[in-house]
Amino acid sequence: MTREEAVIRILENGAATPDEVAQRIGVAWATAQSLLMKLASDGRVVALRKGRVNIYSLKFAAGISPRIPRWAKAKSLETLSRELEPYFSSKTSAAEMIEKERRKD
Repeated sequence: MTREEAVIRILENGAATPDEVAQRIGVAWATAQSLLMKLASDGRVVALRKGRVNIYSLKFAAGISPRIPRWAKAKSLETLSRELEPYFSSKTSAAEMIEKERRKD
């Protein structure tokens, strides 16, 4: 089995960081990152940046749903709206918010 095949096998069980891949296949972090980037450029995996960490997962064909990680919790739009409400003034329009953001720079 090639290293690329080993990485694909790991990602079949869910998303992983280069660090996790490196530990599982016994290579340096840079080697794992390189393998993942090559697979991403080949269109076999997709990368997601979360803070300072790259998270890689398999690219799924249309109609196939990936497994949702245990740490991800689905919430309704209404619930999300209520949770975000304290952060937004009801008197501020979207245009005003954009203008405020532009003035920051």
